[in-house]
Amino acid sequence: MRGGMLKYWILKLISSRPMNGAEIIKEVDIRSGGHWKPSPGSIYPALSSLERNDLIRKNEEGRYYITPKGTETKNGMADILENLNDREEEDDIIQGTIANLRYIIEGIRGNSIPRTQTVKLIEECKKLVEAIENE
Repeated sequence: MRGGMLKYWILKLISSRPMNGAEIIKEVDIRSGGHWKPSPGSIYPALSSLERNDLIRKNEEGRYYITPKGTETKNGMADILENLNDREEEDDIIQGTIANLRYIIEGIRGNSIPRTQTVKLIEECKKLVEAIENE
């Protein structure tokens, strides 16, 4: 999902609110569950390319916003993504499970997650794994 999907992530993120490059990097990191934190060396060339193609513009505060052409492109890409095979969904389930497990492990190590929340997260991970097995 990385590389080729970076432009889609950018369009999707800034369609909700204008963001600068650092905010986009942080948001991708958060939304990917910490599995992907794009570097400035990949974000800024992608932003430049999107801007050259009139898909985004930069406002006075240095934040990028999506143009009507960008919205149309983003929506077209979303339609394509919806039609990808089931393997993509399985990968998303696996990545979600991994993110939850990492969160649990870090919480246990640092005593920062209450036991009830730890049990709830473990149960959620079990359900995700069972969903894959039952397909």
